[in-house]
Amino acid sequence: MLVQPAYLERARGSGRYFPFVAVEDGRVWGFAEGTLQFHPTRGTAMRIRFVYGPDKALRPFLATFRQYADQLKLCAVYLTSSPYHPELCTAAGFAKFSRIEGDVAMRRGNERLDPFSVPDIRIRSMMPSEYLRIRNTILPLVSQGPYVSNQSEVSLHVESGLFFPMVAVAEAGQVVAYAELALGHAGLASCYVGRVERVVVDPLFRGRKIARLLVGELVRKGLSLGCAHVGLLVAKKNAAALKTYGALGFVRTGEIPYWLDCSAG
Repeated sequence: MLVQPAYLERARGSGRYFPFVAVEDGRVWGFAEGTLQFHPTRGTAMRIRFVYGPDKALRPFLATFRQYADQLKLCAVYLTSSPYHPELCTAAGFAKFSRIEGDVAMRRGNERLDPFSVPDIRIRSMMPSEYLRIRNTILPLVSQGPYVSNQSEVSLHVESGLFFPMVAVAEAGQVVAYAELALGHAGLASCYVGRVERVVVDPLFRGRKIARLLVGELVRKGLSLGCAHVGLLVAKKNAAALKTYGALGFVRTGEIPYWLDCSAG
């Protein structure tokens, strides 16, 4: 069985989206895709999604993605993995770094979101130079280092038009919260979907609904860019976050375990 690129010119032209098909005897047996995403703790990783096809197609798909990860010198590979095929991860060279149980997947459609405000707090896009400061202040509250120290790499992702980091700024100019929206492609339809990640608020400013304000602005950004929907993951035990996202129109779509391999590159 041969794995080859699925030539979706608009999608592949971004340099961040890698769709593949599995072909045998002239027939397409399966489809899979990987999307590059930026992680403030390490750099660029690949998230594998939408792996469809018979069992004999899965191993070649994973091996192909691992090869691309090595060539691109990525820091990690995320795989939404079926618990029924853990041996495929091992066969493709994916080390079992962690398996997360109880993370709730939530999704919001493209319905309009009513305005919301918090006194003395404003939301704006994060400047690449600001990242180098918040990596030592609020980012460690949501993800552990070592952190990316190259401002040009942050700028590259911001300028791609597929990554939108935003900050909440207090009246005195202090950055008190951070979150990001990353755009991906929804399979063969090649339409955009949004993903909200790394929502963190300075402990001294919690309880003021700043997270709701910040994520709401990211949702509006996604809607303005034509996203079919915006999704996120949140820990099942984080009742406050679940309530916040529910107030913004997010609904639960299930619980997702995933594998993380940190040995790539």
